[in-house]
Amino acid sequence: MASALSAAGAAGGRIVVFGTRQNVGTTQAAISLARALAAHKKVVLVDLSLRSPNLSAIANDPSAPGLTDAINGAATFKQIIVRDRMSPAHVVMAGSMTEDVRAIMYSPDLVIALEALGRAYDHVVVDAGTLSEVSAERLARITQVAVLVCERADDLVTGAALEQIEAGGFNSVRLVSGTPGPLPDQRVGGSREAA
Repeated sequence: MASALSAAGAAGGRIVVFGTRQNVGTTQAAISLARALAAHKKVVLVDLSLRSPNLSAIANDPSAPGLTDAINGAATFKQIIVRDRMSPAHVVMAGSMTEDVRAIMYSPDLVIALEALGRAYDHVVVDAGTLSEVSAERLARITQVAVLVCERADDLVTGAALEQIEAGGFNSVRLVSGTPGPLPDQRVGGSREAA
């Protein structure tokens, strides 16, 4: 997993991490990537896994507002950026207004927010949750590289997900397979890289 994530970090400033299904380790992969990049660069990790947000587990202020609160005008941009408790990375949690995933995904303010983060940070890592939750095409317009976290690299679900991501417009897709690692507030490692 580590070398696939490192390659993703080297490939682009904006990286979105998708999972083929829930509980496959998408959040762990996103955290691992953000923390590794934060050792040498300015990094922000954004939670767009709106149906199952998890990044509050690593935030130094888990009660802070998040991205959806800013998009809906309930928080300022400055209020939604907090620190990772275990690395120099910054974190933008999902927020409290996550009911209407489609409205958030297609909001012009989402594009504005991610563009602003892209200008302020060397790397923006987006935990997008499962591929079925979000539009790969929408995120391909505002991110450069995709990481797909799967259980097995050679199954039909993974193949279909890769096709969907590539059809969405991503030029670079990294595949990471293996079992989910530790809880989000612990360091991540030990999974194998897909070929």
